[in-house]
Amino acid sequence: MTGELGARNGRKRGSRPPGWMRQPEIWAFAVLGLGLAAILLGWTYTHHILALAGAAVLVFSVPVWILAGWRAGLAWAVAGVAAFAHVAPQFLPRFAGPASGCTLRLLTYNTLSRTENDGETAALVAGIAPDLIFLQETGNTQATAAAILALPGWEGANVVRRADRSSLVISRFPLWMREGEWADQRVETMIEGTPVSLWNVHGPKDFMSQENYDIYHAKLFAEIAQTRNARIVAGDFNATDLTPEMRKLLSVMDDAFQTAGWGFGFTFPGPARAMGRIAPFLRIDRVLYSADFDVAAIERLPDSHGSDHYPVVADMILIGKGEAGAACKP
Repeated sequence: MTGELGARNGRKRGSRPPGWMRQPEIWAFAVLGLGLAAILLGWTYTHHILALAGAAVLVFSVPVWILAGWRAGLAWAVAGVAAFAHVAPQFLPRFAGPASGCTLRLLTYNTLSRTENDGETAALVAGIAPDLIFLQETGNTQATAAAILALPGWEGANVVRRADRSSLVISRFPLWMREGEWADQRVETMIEGTPVSLWNVHGPKDFMSQENYDIYHAKLFAEIAQTRNARIVAGDFNATDLTPEMRKLLSVMDDAFQTAGWGFGFTFPGPARAMGRIAPFLRIDRVLYSADFDVAAIERLPDSHGSDHYPVVADMILIGKGEAGAACKP
């Protein structure tokens, strides 16, 4: 009798699954992670949420480790690291200093025309004193330009407007529009005797029209890749750096935030949208540059000034040109 009971107990003990299979949080998190990845990989606009989710999962892996055991905690930690890894370098210190050359300050800002205040945009410009201004979704480009040109020190500045795209470039350097270009804003300038091509970008959203999105990015990449001038591409890309289109652009250009920024650098959404009233969670406003430049500093400003995007300011260096540390000249 005892032998039979022992055999039965032995079979029960032997038939039990391993301990890690009896921890449902591992399986639940695996299913949740796979589902989230499938959704995000199909919608390029929200790719960067993966980094934020990864950071949260990494934090929660500690109590999971304590409460549910080391296997569950390790599963959460691995998932968190995998999702967070691509932005992790932005949280590390940098020891290399910027290259030598003259400096210029750049502002890019999607003002969101339906909440635009020309005086507030001008006040923002007055406070940071940029040399190059890239504005998108300006409801009245003429009024916005007039408000900025009325500021002290901006007399005689150069303006290029593109009313059909609601885009505006204002510069302390000479500007001229390229003729016959496709329907985005590309302008040329001369800085310290160096020809520089500038693109003021307001990219389409892939979920509104995948075809328009693909055509836009294909044309933008072709223009940038074929241009031999020094290049700066700034604006609202409506795409994160995990999308195939941005990775392709970053194969020929550098991202100023990846060079000199710190943290997530989220620029969207601002409090003009309900989902942005707590904090932004996407970095879609950016500054790209060719090897002719370096970046001394870049900052996402803390006030969106009523827009659903936050302004971005970058201090650029034109390598080997002008007087080191001094402002660049036309």
